[in-house]
Amino acid sequence: MRASELRRQIVIQQASRAKDAYGSDVSTWTALATVYAKIEPLTGREFFAANEIVEKVSHRFIIRYLSTVTTQMRVSYDSRIFNITSVVDPEEKNKVTVLLAEETS
Repeated sequence: MRASELRRQIVIQQASRAKDAYGSDVSTWTALATVYAKIEPLTGREFFAANEIVEKVSHRFIIRYLSTVTTQMRVSYDSRIFNITSVVDPEEKNKVTVLLAEETS
């Protein structure tokens, strides 16, 4: 992967617990990492092929290898939110991480 292909800055967020003003637990999202990514909206054919593996996938994010990303996290990009449905290390070479994600409404 060429560095010039990673043009979009995204934020990978993880769920965390915090206390509100009344001492109650509330769920919030905090930034795990801010990275550059190649973002690919999936075409109809790719979407349906991916749909057989995971339920709803609308975008593919390709980033430099990051071992800490899980499907319990989400991606924030340009005021849009994407739930991560799959995390793949192609060829298991620890060079890039591919995130398949579904955009939330």
